[in-house]
Amino acid sequence: MIRKEDVFLIGKTHKIHGINGEIQLSFNTDVFEDIEDLFFILEINDILVPFFVKEFRYKNNDTLLVKFEGIETAEEAREYENLNVYLPIEYNEGDEMTNLSAFIGYQVKNGKTLIGEITDVDDQTSNWLFFVENGNREFIIPVVEEFIEKIDHKKKMIQMNLPEGMLEIND
Repeated sequence: MIRKEDVFLIGKTHKIHGINGEIQLSFNTDVFEDIEDLFFILEINDILVPFFVKEFRYKNNDTLLVKFEGIETAEEAREYENLNVYLPIEYNEGDEMTNLSAFIGYQVKNGKTLIGEITDVDDQTSNWLFFVENGNREFIIPVVEEFIEKIDHKKKMIQMNLPEGMLEIND
């Protein structure tokens, strides 16, 4: 059984494309490009189900047309519209943070203090940001390599060492 803590969100399926079972998939990372035996994990009724990719092609910069193994018709593909799409967390591990949205839901600690949970990210500019909520407070924390001490994907925890006064800026 695949667990939510073992995957990260990469996008969503949308409407079918054509009559041969292709489905549109919007994505927010391209870490899947070099994976052999590629499979995506679809969330169907709160259950994570792997689907092997027969082939895919780009429709534009953030949309794929995907043909899954075993899905041959538009009618079969229609069952898989509007579903969240995941990859195993190990495809997002490494030194480089390539997909910030994979960190939504992670807890952030500064030293021994829990700051809160990442609820949103902004990676559209050169200054990447985590939006962290704790109760009714929101903190905006720059994603800077020097601030990040450790990322624990299993515990969904980011340990940071923020400069003095950084959290007060958000007040």
